[in-house]
Amino acid sequence: MACGITVPHFWYEIPKVGLSAHFFIGFFWLVNIEPLAAALDDSLGEIGYELVDVQWGPAPGGRTLRIFIDREGGVTVGDCERVSRQLEMMLSDDPWGLGSYQLEVSSPGLERPLKKREHFRRFIGRKIAVRTKEAVAGRKNYRGRLEAVEEKTIIVLIDQEQFSIPFDNILKAHLVFEG
Repeated sequence: MACGITVPHFWYEIPKVGLSAHFFIGFFWLVNIEPLAAALDDSLGEIGYELVDVQWGPAPGGRTLRIFIDREGGVTVGDCERVSRQLEMMLSDDPWGLGSYQLEVSSPGLERPLKKREHFRRFIGRKIAVRTKEAVAGRKNYRGRLEAVEEKTIIVLIDQEQFSIPFDNILKAHLVFEG
């Protein structure tokens, strides 16, 4: 069972392979999420969860810190509640300068983002969608089977043709649900 709330269409994110800094330059705030993401990753690992992604952005009535978690066997609503309580205690001192915000904890969903090399390795053989920063072999969008993960690239098979995509050129990647 997935949990969480639908993401508003105006989330601002800098997609990148790996947990990355997310900034929102708005009315009054500029926050580097990278140190927070590292602390969250450690804290969640201690209680058996994987940090998939962190998003910081505007929402109706203020700002929202959205945390995507996963664990073997999937994430339940109870897991989201447990993690939310754990993180509220951790975040209460606010050494990251977040100010007031709403915390949302969610599963990554069926079309989970692929952010880290480990994510790509775990899902070899699955169908993925990838958008690149710069065109590779004349295209920026790929939708095919993840064949391999190498030191600096991933290999995606589309219509029996292999495409080698460098990690540093990946803008965004996610699993494709095959129902």
